[in-house]
Amino acid sequence: MDPATTAYLDHLRHGLEGLGAESVYLAKLILPRARVEARSPEVDWDQPTVTDLRSCLMKPEHRAQVPWLHDRVEALAAIP
Repeated sequence: MDPATTAYLDHLRHGLEGLGAESVYLAKLILPRARVEARSPEVDWDQPTVTDLRSCLMKPEHRAQVPWLHDRVEALAAIP
C-alpha cells in the first residue's frame, strides 16, 4: 500500500477513536469489492475491500445534531 494511503488510514483510525470521547460512534462495515463495484463503477480500486462508515440516530430529537455530526465526520475525513 502507498505510504500516503497508510498515513491517511492511520489518521482516520485515530480520529474515529477520538470521536468516542464526544459520544459519537460510527459503525464500520467492511465490504468486499464484489459487493460494491457494480454500484460504484467510478471507484479506482487499490484494495480488495472498502470500509463503510455509518451512524444511526436513535431518537427524533437527535435530528438537530445531524449538521454537527456531518461536520465532525467531514473534518475527520479531510486529508491532513
